[in-house]
Amino acid sequence: MSFHALTVNLGSSGSVRPVYLEAARELGEVLATNGIKTVYGGMDAGMMNALAESALSQGGKVQGIIPRRIADFERYHKGLTDMEVVDDMWERKQKLFHAGEAILILPGGYGTLDEAFEILYWATLNLHRKPLVFVNISGYWDEILMFLESIPDLPRSAWMSVDQIAGILPALEKIEQREKNRATTPTMPHFESNSVCDTNLPVIIDSPVMGEICRFMTALILKQLGKHARPIGLLNRDGAFDPFLLWTHRAAKEKFLTPKCLRLFSTAKTERALFHLLETEGPVVIDLHKEKWGHR
Repeated sequence: MSFHALTVNLGSSGSVRPVYLEAARELGEVLATNGIKTVYGGMDAGMMNALAESALSQGGKVQGIIPRRIADFERYHKGLTDMEVVDDMWERKQKLFHAGEAILILPGGYGTLDEAFEILYWATLNLHRKPLVFVNISGYWDEILMFLESIPDLPRSAWMSVDQIAGILPALEKIEQREKNRATTPTMPHFESNSVCDTNLPVIIDSPVMGEICRFMTALILKQLGKHARPIGLLNRDGAFDPFLLWTHRAAKEKFLTPKCLRLFSTAKTERALFHLLETEGPVVIDLHKEKWGHR
């Protein structure tokens, strides 16, 4: 196995079922015993913590990359091989992307999906050909995989999926020779500044193409973090976003999303109905410590 480091994006919720925590632990052990460095978001909560603890217990190297705001909450893992504190979420996403030779997407919430969609968007712009693998534990990503299949500007070669941890390294081995010499653009486009600009105008998405989907997800995760309070709307005219909406309810049921997360955006099938919802969309404040991460 010639991979030296893999980036893992996964959830930080402290309330998920044991099957997800066990999957994170299994992955940590697999990476460590194969001499592959684990690169992840640096937190000490949920699946993130389970992954790091497992890899470290097997003598593996673990690199964490965490935004200063979360580090200031002292929700960073203090026993990692290497910890880097960065200024913001965008810098974290970019460094996570560049640090790994492939990207693994385990179950998670809006943040995990935002990271995955942004990497897929970069692929549609031909900025990279880095492998991205959805690890579909207990069918968690079923609706998202269906959604990806329907996106017209997303090539099927941009991603793959496996149903269990044991399938990850064999899947990567199959594509390694084809992808390993592909160049990666150092600086990638992003939507953070657009989302938090000084305006109360709503963010409205009406087309299931990767650029628009990324703009929506970035606005969503930044609103969850309290970075802005703009109304967010999803115009679902022909049911194109139905799989995504079904996934949000699965994610809430599995406790990767809090009940309040479902109120961060509005959706309707007509413009008139959507604008009415956006006019009445109230503020949503989420206490990440109490409502998501939980106790250490």
